[in-house]
Amino acid sequence: MNIRTKLLVVVVSIVTLAVALLTTVSIVAQYQTLRGHEEERLQMLGEVFEKQLGEQGQAAVLLATAYANMPAVQQAFAEQDREALIDLLYESYLATDAFMGVPQAQFHLPPATSFLRLHALDKYGDDLSAIRKTIVASNETQSVVRGLEEGRLGFGIRGVVPVYYQEEHVGAFEIGMNFDEQMLNLLAETFEADFTVYLPQAESNEDGKYSAYVSTLEEPPATEDAWRDDAFAGGEPVYSTFKWQGGNYDVMVLPIRDYADNVFGVVEITLSRDSALRAIAGNRNLAIAIGVIVLLVAAAGVWYTFDRLVVRPMQRMAAVAAHVAEGEIDVDIADKARDDEIGELAKAFEAMIG
Repeated sequence: MNIRTKLLVVVVSIVTLAVALLTTVSIVAQYQTLRGHEEERLQMLGEVFEKQLGEQGQAAVLLATAYANMPAVQQAFAEQDREALIDLLYESYLATDAFMGVPQAQFHLPPATSFLRLHALDKYGDDLSAIRKTIVASNETQSVVRGLEEGRLGFGIRGVVPVYYQEEHVGAFEIGMNFDEQMLNLLAETFEADFTVYLPQAESNEDGKYSAYVSTLEEPPATEDAWRDDAFAGGEPVYSTFKWQGGNYDVMVLPIRDYADNVFGVVEITLSRDSALRAIAGNRNLAIAIGVIVLLVAAAGVWYTFDRLVVRPMQRMAAVAAHVAEGEIDVDIADKARDDEIGELAKAFEAMIG
C-alpha cells in the first residue's frame, strides 16, 4: 500500500468516525427530546381526563342541588309522596336527560333505601347500603358526596346531596352521569389519542389480571399487566412505549380514583409515535447522506492535494535519481524553490549530485 493510500485510509477513517459520532449524538438527543415531549403530552391528556371526571361530578352535584333545593320537592320527599315528586320532576328529568345525558336521578331514604328512581319509576324500595357507599356517606354526614362509584349497572359519576325540609334532614338526592365510551370518544376525537379503562379481575385468565371496562378502540392493545400493577399499587402514572399491529405507541397508565380517593382501576392513554419516529429517521438519513458527501469530498481533496504536493514531486525526483544512476549528472532538479520539506529534499539532492 503506497503512502497516498495509507493517508487516505487514515483521513477516511477519521471523517467516518466523526460523522458517525455526530450523527449518533444528534439522534440520541432527538429521541430524548421526543420522549420528553411525549410524556408532557400524555401528562396533559391525563390532566384533561381527570378534569373531565371532575367537571362531570361537579355538574352532577349542581343539578342535584337544583332539584334538592326546590321547596315543593323538599316537602313531597319529606312526606314521602312519590306521585307528587313524579309530577314535579319527571318531565323536567326527561328533558334534561335528552339534552345532556343523565342516566340516573333518584331519591334515597337513610341510610340508602331507594325511594324514587326518575329513570325507572317502577323500581323502588330496595336497600342499596351494601353497594352504594356514596349514598350512605351523604345520609350519614348530611353532606355532598361526589365522584366515581360502581352500581348495579356499572360505574357512574355520582353527585349525591342532602335534602332538607324545614331544617330537618330527610334523605338524599342523587344524579348519576355516564362514565362510558361516549365520554372517552369525545376526548379521543378532540386530542387524537385513545383511552382504555381497565379494572382488576377477581381471577387472572388468558387476558391477564385486568379486563377492559370501556375503550375507544374496538380491540385494545395487548399492553403489560406490570404497568397496570405499578400504577395501581403506586397511585402514580406509569409511562412506557410499545409496538402493536405494526405501529409504535406511547402509553401512560393513570390510576383512577373513586369518590373516596381509592384507586379502583386505571386508564391507559395511548398515542401513535410513528410520525415522530419517521421524522427522526429522516433526519438520520439526511445526516448520513451529508456525512457521505463530506467523506467523498474529503477523500477527493486529500487525494488531489497529496498527489500534487507530494506524489508528483517524489516521482520527479525518482526520475532524476534514475538518470543520475545512469551517469547523467547534468539534470534539472525541480521543486527546489519550494519552501517546505519537498524543497529541502530537492536542494539536498542537488547538493549531493553537484
